[in-house]
Amino acid sequence: MKVFFDTSVLVATALTGRTSEQILAATVAARWKAFVSEFVMNEFADVVQRSRAVKLRDARKVQRFVKKWMYYAADVRSRHRVPKDYKDSPIFRAALDAGTHYLVTYDRHLLDLDPYETLRIVHVREYREILRQHGHL
Repeated sequence: MKVFFDTSVLVATALTGRTSEQILAATVAARWKAFVSEFVMNEFADVVQRSRAVKLRDARKVQRFVKKWMYYAADVRSRHRVPKDYKDSPIFRAALDAGTHYLVTYDRHLLDLDPYETLRIVHVREYREILRQHGHL
């Protein structure tokens, strides 16, 4: 299984840990391929820099996890777009180009596109249930 995590999941992991951290760890433990992109990591760094809520030590913990366990999907140009929020299009395109089965997000604009071609776009709660159904939680 191949799974792409968007910026909102990484930010949630840095902010509160818990569910987001649990699903990231369970994905890796299941030996499913977890993906992010340069765009996602740059956006994550921007959010961390602007936010007073995210502690730098927690952000670094997320970055170390990504570096150690996750794959990078290419940032590509394509016809695929997120109509209601074009800024999310690079995330959407990277998930599609990597051939991932799931794009996990908290972002409503992305969730509104589910399903899209062979990609399921799921909320963190739904992805947690998918992991549970496969016996990984």
